[in-house]
Amino acid sequence: PCRLYAWTGDKAVLRDALPHIQKWVDYLLARRNKDGLVDREEWGWCLGEWFCPDEVRIPAEFVNTCVLVRSIKMLQTTEKFLNLGTESYAGELTEVVRSINRAYLDEEGNYCKNDQGANLFALDAGIVPGQFEQICWENCLEYFRVGKKFHVDTGIFGSKILFRMLFERGEAETALHILLGSDYPSYGYMLKQGATTLWECWTEDYSPDYFTAEGELCKGYPVSHNHPMFGSVL
Repeated sequence: PCRLYAWTGDKAVLRDALPHIQKWVDYLLARRNKDGLVDREEWGWCLGEWFCPDEVRIPAEFVNTCVLVRSIKMLQTTEKFLNLGTESYAGELTEVVRSINRAYLDEEGNYCKNDQGANLFALDAGIVPGQFEQICWENCLEYFRVGKKFHVDTGIFGSKILFRMLFERGEAETALHILLGSDYPSYGYMLKQGATTLWECWTEDYSPDYFTAEGELCKGYPVSHNHPMFGSVL
């Protein structure tokens, strides 16, 4: 809604969206576990990241709770645009950020060992403590330039953040190097295999193995070759 308002200038969009954003924030807050992290529903809901090139290792609770942070900030921004003079959930936001950093931030400035774009999620959510922010970003760059040799290691959410942040932070050359690659995993690899539309995941025929909400490891399944999965890069 905030982006739509930026394009149209129509505050009715924000007024209509506000109660729904608040309901979503309340829902996520109610799903926190004893460690303050957004866990799963009793019947199995978990979300998290989806379809990295390998099986997803980045913890679902970490991704979910970063989404909660972003959602609270979206709510506060909407209130600001509407001149409501409020900043809802400020206390809860402080608690949530503290919970993520306590659970996942290490002394080297990495989240979840800087695996599968974890540092990107934290930087994008704005939760990295000031003394770690620069090293957290530098570790990100080294990971994709050296560790992954200019290949993606991210799923549907992390890929969107990866390329946006690279361009926003003046790293267009790194972004283009990754985007223009043609070996697996990459967009160019899809093209080399004859793709005319985006695939559901980076692999050609079968998805990587994945975990169910109950924690059971399942074998990959045949994937779609016409799917908007990684279209956020456009």
